[in-house]
Amino acid sequence: MFRARAVIAVLVATLAVAVTGCGGQSDEEKAKSTVQDYLTAVSKGDGNKACSLVTDATKKKIEQSAKRSCPQTFSSLNQGPGKAVLQAFKQAKVENVKVNGDKATADIKLKQLSQKTNLRKEGGDWKLESTGLAG
Repeated sequence: MFRARAVIAVLVATLAVAVTGCGGQSDEEKAKSTVQDYLTAVSKGDGNKACSLVTDATKKKIEQSAKRSCPQTFSSLNQGPGKAVLQAFKQAKVENVKVNGDKATADIKLKQLSQKTNLRKEGGDWKLESTGLAG
């Protein structure tokens, strides 16, 4: 259970919003969509996609903390026993998205667990602002 919570904290905190071509979607819809894209990328072990969904500052923190590239760090989460835990994120729900200017929050709910994540607009796209990986 502790491992699942640790993985949830890492993943949820790293959620980001980087939506392109969203047409008439509201910021709340864009943020929610990006959080869902992040969860999908992490559950598939797609480190490049997951890292594209976090802010530049967050990438730097991840790399300093892990002593390896952001994509390598995310990809490694999906190896060994972590893979089974991450598969559960395919069932996660993104709720309570709230936007205030260039900042947003969203709740990630997985079974009975819930984690709030912070997002920020960077380069016109929503991206995850902080991660459990970044300390």
